[in-house]
Amino acid sequence: MGGFIKWHEHDGRPWGWPRWKEITNVQHGLFPADDSQLAVGWNRPMALHISAFFDRCYHIPNEDARAKFVAQRTMGQEIPGRGMFSHWINVGWKKWDIQNRIIKIIRELDHHPITIMVQTNNPDWPCGETYAPLFVNGVALELFGVEAFGPHNRLSQVDRQVVQIFIQRVWTNLRKQVARSRTRIVKLEELAMAAFSGMSRTCTQFHAVTHSS
Repeated sequence: MGGFIKWHEHDGRPWGWPRWKEITNVQHGLFPADDSQLAVGWNRPMALHISAFFDRCYHIPNEDARAKFVAQRTMGQEIPGRGMFSHWINVGWKKWDIQNRIIKIIRELDHHPITIMVQTNNPDWPCGETYAPLFVNGVALELFGVEAFGPHNRLSQVDRQVVQIFIQRVWTNLRKQVARSRTRIVKLEELAMAAFSGMSRTCTQFHAVTHSS
């Protein structure tokens, strides 16, 4: 969610860009005046709560303080818009297939973390902050289209920061998936060895019985 807070609704980022509209089906921004134009699943009270949360964020001048404010989980009752927006974005992240869109770009550039580990013969997980800048332009084009690059074919600093946050989230998710896979493999190996050991004991007992008879 933190990446989205860096954008201000009034400058059109990213909800005014055609490619992002196509992906999210949010056609009129987050806070249109007409209730019929609100995003799917939104109503006017929800929009007002989220707008109030955004306003609080924008009036915090220090970025570190703003990040801490956004990360607070105990303010859900005080500012319900925080929880509402966070839930909506997390659902949207999956519904809009953001992770797979980003992974596609990472694969196209042949820098999937597993690929890096294999090609460098290094079992340590690659540092996402090191590799994320390589994917920024490709991911921005995939998610936001050419409009995001402006008249000089260059992303703004804020847009680059947001895209890197998205990439880092995907990189972290991939690491968690690999860790879970490794855990499952270890458990399967343990079960296989236990089963093999049990079979060996059974065979030994069978041979002992048959030979004794």
